[in-house]
Amino acid sequence: MTRTPRGTLVVAAVALLALLRHSLWSSSTFVGFGDPAESARVTLAPSMRDAPVARHVYESAEAIWDDEIEEVLTKKDFVKEEPPSDEELDAETSDEPRPMKRRLLSREKRGTLSYARRELREEAERLRPHIEPLLYKKYLSAKEITFVLNRKGKDLRHLLYKPRVGLPVFTEHKVMRLMRRSKNVDGVRLNNYIRPQYLPPNAPGAPYPKPMEDVYAEVPPLGWQDMEEYKHLRREEREKAYNARQESSRILSQKAVMGAD
Repeated sequence: MTRTPRGTLVVAAVALLALLRHSLWSSSTFVGFGDPAESARVTLAPSMRDAPVARHVYESAEAIWDDEIEEVLTKKDFVKEEPPSDEELDAETSDEPRPMKRRLLSREKRGTLSYARRELREEAERLRPHIEPLLYKKYLSAKEITFVLNRKGKDLRHLLYKPRVGLPVFTEHKVMRLMRRSKNVDGVRLNNYIRPQYLPPNAPGAPYPKPMEDVYAEVPPLGWQDMEEYKHLRREEREKAYNARQESSRILSQKAVMGAD
């Protein structure tokens, strides 16, 4: 009977352990990488599964893994966690729309051009309710609007971004810039509604520029002579009113002469 030298057995065992270690390191499911649950499973290379010792290790690891999975799935005494309340959720959130903002926008930095432009746009929007009635109802020009705003400049001064030191509070240039920056509900800038200086206000047939509307003279309808609301336009009524005025002026003159005597 031939005996195998002891050194040969030791070399074979060392080679088997080295090969097993190499297969474990080369596995994609090695512990520490990827999913922890999948990392616990020990897989071997296909070449190592043919060896008796390696096959035994692989099957034992598979059996242990399957037993642990079955135990977790069959466990029924899980504690169901209650969802957080609204108060807890509110405490975790912030009222700031951008709580993680690291830098301010240019329009929020005082001293920048974007900041000044934003303030001027907001200034025009604050003064828009005071300017629109003067354009739509009274058809005023730029000089007339400036005059009206200066009449109540004391009440409007706090609405300006950087008001003037002295008087006047509004200049014609300032009013024009305000109307260029603000828009109405239709998206049209207010400076398009300024009446030209050479055209009178509410003049029938005047060539007002668009989007200004044309003005028409009030024409009474047919049969106005019989209507009560047009009674003051009749010739007889006008003559009566004229005679009444003449009589009142004559009486007043007589009283003045009698008082002088």
